[in-house]
Amino acid sequence: MVKLGKLKSLGISEPWQAALYPPVGYIDCRFPITHFNVGGYQEGIVFTFVGKLKPNSIELEYKQSIRVKARLFDDSGNELRFMLFTNKRNVEQVKQKLLESDWIALLGEVSYLGATMWCHKAKQIEVSEVGKVMPQYNGKRGVLKPETVLHWQKQHLHEVMPQAETELRELLHKIFNSNKQIREILRCHNMTLKEVLAQAHFPDTPEQGERCIKILNRVAAVAMLSELKKISHRLTEQHRQPLNLTKWRENCSGLPFQLTHEQTSAVERITNDLAKPHVLKAMLIGDVGSGKTAVYGLVVAAVIKAGGRVAIMLPAKNLAEEKHQEFCRYWPELDAQLVCDGAKVINEDSALWIGTTGLLSKKWKHDFDLVVIDEQHKFGTEQRNALLAGTTSLLEVTATPIPRTYCWMRHGLVPVYTLRECHVNKEFVSRIYQRQEGKLLLQSVFKSLNAGSKILIICPRKEDADNPSPDNPMADLNSVEDMHQKWSKLIQRNQSKFNKHIIVGKAHSGIDAQTNETTMQAFKTGQINILIATTVVECGLTVPNLNHVLIYSPERLGAVTLHQLRGRGARAGGTCCFDMFLPYKVSDKSLARLEQIRTTTDGFELALLDMQNRGVGDIKESGTLQHGASNIGVYGQTVPLSLIEEIGAQIDMEIKT
Repeated sequence: MVKLGKLKSLGISEPWQAALYPPVGYIDCRFPITHFNVGGYQEGIVFTFVGKLKPNSIELEYKQSIRVKARLFDDSGNELRFMLFTNKRNVEQVKQKLLESDWIALLGEVSYLGATMWCHKAKQIEVSEVGKVMPQYNGKRGVLKPETVLHWQKQHLHEVMPQAETELRELLHKIFNSNKQIREILRCHNMTLKEVLAQAHFPDTPEQGERCIKILNRVAAVAMLSELKKISHRLTEQHRQPLNLTKWRENCSGLPFQLTHEQTSAVERITNDLAKPHVLKAMLIGDVGSGKTAVYGLVVAAVIKAGGRVAIMLPAKNLAEEKHQEFCRYWPELDAQLVCDGAKVINEDSALWIGTTGLLSKKWKHDFDLVVIDEQHKFGTEQRNALLAGTTSLLEVTATPIPRTYCWMRHGLVPVYTLRECHVNKEFVSRIYQRQEGKLLLQSVFKSLNAGSKILIICPRKEDADNPSPDNPMADLNSVEDMHQKWSKLIQRNQSKFNKHIIVGKAHSGIDAQTNETTMQAFKTGQINILIATTVVECGLTVPNLNHVLIYSPERLGAVTLHQLRGRGARAGGTCCFDMFLPYKVSDKSLARLEQIRTTTDGFELALLDMQNRGVGDIKESGTLQHGASNIGVYGQTVPLSLIEEIGAQIDMEIKT
């Protein structure tokens, strides 16, 4: 019996599903370089190299990681130098593999250093792979290496492919009425499903493999659209007792400000939808400062005064406390109860409960009529659904919906109420700084300090890496602890340049909650001028005069997180500098993504870009993966939104329901 082993970490539960886990690309090893002539090949291009190893050329170099340096020779005696990066645990294994045979095959980029030819970013491959097209699979960081997936496919693909072919054919026949429709939609006129699967994994040419992956992507898109249609039907079948919320305007008297036309319209639409005899699952979307709390607060007040029960869940204690205070101030008659660390419940029979995930561990006597999830993107699917009973409506609130939810919205599965107006005039000046522009960035920060602004500096890690090696992708990233030391010394050396005494603070999850809370309060009141932190401050931080936010290694953070961090600035209006500093070179793809963030300040638009970049995730009702591959029909593939919508337009009238 074929066992999956660690391949289960890819979302695969049955061996046949591995045949539906196609490669993400191919390396063409058909034309190896066997003559190491300096200047004969273009630098920066990936080639396959084959040569004889000189055993006594192996050297070990100990730096942050261990480098195994060696040389290959061609038949004319020309040499090719290369380095393999490893760590103390694997160094002997790497050396042994090099010494197993006289002939060595490498993958890597051509580079030249004087009269010496180098294989840059070298990776040893089996000599048996030379002359073939080598599939490249995704693994799972820290769990499963791509090489392990390749090895499994070589060993077991022929065993599991017949069942995969059968399952795929059954899936397609459940959706379409004829083979003709299937071939037209998949653009698969001259190939069988068996040929598509076999050639996707082990093609004769890269072009052949890429064609088969495109066919499988179309299979995945079809399966996703079928699933979305089923979900749509199920959602309309969920009934409940309607609520009479026509008197919601009476609750406006508790607010210290007038509603905008946009807010009024949003409350009107939500209360009208809640008055229908169907369970409501909807999204309220608006950027920081658009007044989302006032909108859902009025809805909550109306539900409770109509005899309903409501829970509001937020991702952090300080946010929960802040919302609880607001509700007690605006609508004291609702008797809101707070559920979080240190909070004391006064009235167990209250109809309104506000809290963190502590709400999930409490035993409730009665079901809720409405659950509000504020900062939706901070919770997993299971957490967001845990408080729901069969007749509970759900209102999720965010500036940037997660990809899975955005996909549901895009296909009309959930109503969307959008707030685009802001109560204050604000402007964000977003910039990207490369390492060589560090002095310019420093001048900008100093200028902001002298203008009276506070500075928020975000680092991707809290402490320095324990294991600085190529196996640890976080090894070279700046940490809060390291940056706190550096910035403290920098400010101390330049204290005379400032018109006041500058204090640097720090906050991250490795510091106890009370100390973090004290630090955050000092930052708010101005006792601390520069706060260096992790993304622990992503949500709920409102700091007067915070008009400069600096992100170290922004490529490590998602679009949604970066947008939320940018939204911490200029909360009371004005101009905020949002700087993204790249201490190390990043890929063109990462730079393009950061450029999108730099030029786009609309959270709704960024959520769309985020979905396009990261994939829609597991769109099933029971799905927990909020971005990435959908794993419906085909596994591990991030299907482009454009393809889903293209096929959706074609099959809308043809798909079985």
